[in-house]
Amino acid sequence: MNKKIYFLLRISMLMYIASCFMPCLLTTSEKIYGFMCLLAGGISIISDIWLFLIWCSNILYFYIVISLCKNKNIQIILPVLLLIAAVSMLFHNYLEYDIQVSIVKYLAGYYMWGVSYLIVLLSCIFKRKKQ
Repeated sequence: MNKKIYFLLRISMLMYIASCFMPCLLTTSEKIYGFMCLLAGGISIISDIWLFLIWCSNILYFYIVISLCKNKNIQIILPVLLLIAAVSMLFHNYLEYDIQVSIVKYLAGYYMWGVSYLIVLLSCIFKRKKQ
């Protein structure tokens, strides 16, 4: 694998992991950290399909990173979908518990998560240019 692509993937993974330990969302009642979003996001299939699809982008992220590490070709649409999922979270104004809790602000962990997706997209673009 190209050293530039490998470097970008490592940066992306470090940012993704760091985002898990940083505050991601501020709601009207609490500050939510990245690992809380990651662990509880799968449960959102019960109450909020849109949020569940955004959460599923994490699975796709790992699939893409592992495939790139194995030097497999990735269709460019997959990392584009990741980025669309990350950006679409900005248009999601609430979290659904037993009641709707408004999202007041997106914090650094959210933006690091989104940038890690952007870096994966750049890695795929660079890989395509090398071929």
